[in-house]
Amino acid sequence: MATGQEILHLKLMSYKNKGKTYVRAYRNKWIAPIPEEAALGKKGRSVPAVQIQVGVIQSSGMVKMSSKFLSLHPEFAQQDWYYLNHDLVDENTFFDQLPA
Repeated sequence: MATGQEILHLKLMSYKNKGKTYVRAYRNKWIAPIPEEAALGKKGRSVPAVQIQVGVIQSSGMVKMSSKFLSLHPEFAQQDWYYLNHDLVDENTFFDQLPA
């Protein structure tokens, strides 16, 4: 069974907003400092290259996928997905790896 990160080739994170917990998929890119900034000792920085709202984590751990996400990634519509350890996994994996 492929995990959500393997399918998307993106990292996953969760965050809370107004009492709900959401899952977001993202990929950052590195911006190197321009030579003038580097000469002053400034370092490069990481900025978002891709961000996709995946959905809302329900109390059961299952992720209710957003319609926009499913329109971009219809392969996720075929089964229920759960958020565990910064990844989307199937139901069996979720309950097998869930801490006691």
